[in-house]
Amino acid sequence: MDKGNCNISLVSEQNNLSQAFIPEKSSDDHVLKPEKKRARKTKEDSCQETGEAAPQSKKERARKIKEESCPETGEVAPESKKTKEEFYTETEKTPLSIPGIPSPILKPELKQVEDAGLQYVIFDIETTGFRMPRHITQLAAVTSTRTFSQYVIPDVDIEEKVTEITGISFDREKKQMYHKNQPVEAIPIHQALEKFLQILKYKSQVLVGHNIRKFDSSVLFSALEACGLYEKFHCIVGILDTLELVKKIHPQLHNYQQENIYKIFFADEYNAHDALEDVTALQRIFDYVKKSHTDEIKKHTFSTQSVHDIWKYNKQMRQNLKSYRLPISNEAISKHMAKIAAGSGLTYNHIKTAHSLHGKDGIEQVFSELTNAGKPRVTKNKRVIEKLFNFMERVRKKKFLQYPNMTLTPPSTWHQLEFI
Repeated sequence: MDKGNCNISLVSEQNNLSQAFIPEKSSDDHVLKPEKKRARKTKEDSCQETGEAAPQSKKERARKIKEESCPETGEVAPESKKTKEEFYTETEKTPLSIPGIPSPILKPELKQVEDAGLQYVIFDIETTGFRMPRHITQLAAVTSTRTFSQYVIPDVDIEEKVTEITGISFDREKKQMYHKNQPVEAIPIHQALEKFLQILKYKSQVLVGHNIRKFDSSVLFSALEACGLYEKFHCIVGILDTLELVKKIHPQLHNYQQENIYKIFFADEYNAHDALEDVTALQRIFDYVKKSHTDEIKKHTFSTQSVHDIWKYNKQMRQNLKSYRLPISNEAISKHMAKIAAGSGLTYNHIKTAHSLHGKDGIEQVFSELTNAGKPRVTKNKRVIEKLFNFMERVRKKKFLQYPNMTLTPPSTWHQLEFI
């Protein structure tokens, strides 16, 4: 057999096989439709005998709905459209009841001070260190007419690294303060602040400092409030940070420490990290900048009240953030996201309340609540919410625990987790 005949025979065999698998038409197929019609007629006859309405086909029912809705045009009646809108409204989530959740807190904004006869007070402090709480060890200021410097007895120990930088130390047994191993007179913080406030006798004064807005002012506010003297601080109407000011004027610099700026501006050095020496040097820097950048100085002079409001906001945020140690340490929530939640006024106990009452829906409602600015309180991100929810479920079931200083209470009150 040649190739051509072989191919023909193979094709014919395949065709025969394919035909073999085609199901034969049933002999009863031609009677199916008549059978349906007879069954329907039987139902109609029985309905006539009993007086019931005959069943309708899908097409008949759809046609009847259109005719009843709008007989003239056959369009769906307005009532039907309204029902559709109502359906979507009903599917929206109704607010869950979660008691004890505070209203969202917005971070305060800085407000500028109007330049109307402002007088500038150059200010600096030395502190016990970088760990909280920070206490003042030296306070210095320079006004247009006076120079002030005072060493202060701290209530906490001075860090060794800070002593190496500032030369300030304090012997608690002898109750003696030293500067570079030389004894100096030091007084309690309340007396030091009283003396400082006495030189601020003029109205409309602005406190000028290097990194004052984020560091010095927070330490000063803490001390004033602890001593009950903040109300006497009303003569200071504004805060001006020379660090932010010089960064704006000279963005090309790589080092914005005060001693480096002084060296660049005047090709000279001074005894840094002594509060009195620092304010004297900063006054020279400020006078130099003031000659040609008065507009930038106005833009960077913020009201004391707005700086104080931000300080209070950050203080409360840090306090609330402590409650998130467990989920942060277990990577259930990022520190950045926890800061947003803490800043909005939420502690981890609030989240646990929402979770214990409504599970993931409770967390989602609290996190996605809109603020007065029209933005979510924390986030609407499903993955963030899901991750935190899964962690809280594992903690609830006592199957996942990496934080060593946490105790789990019985399941009925599992959400009342406490740190030892």
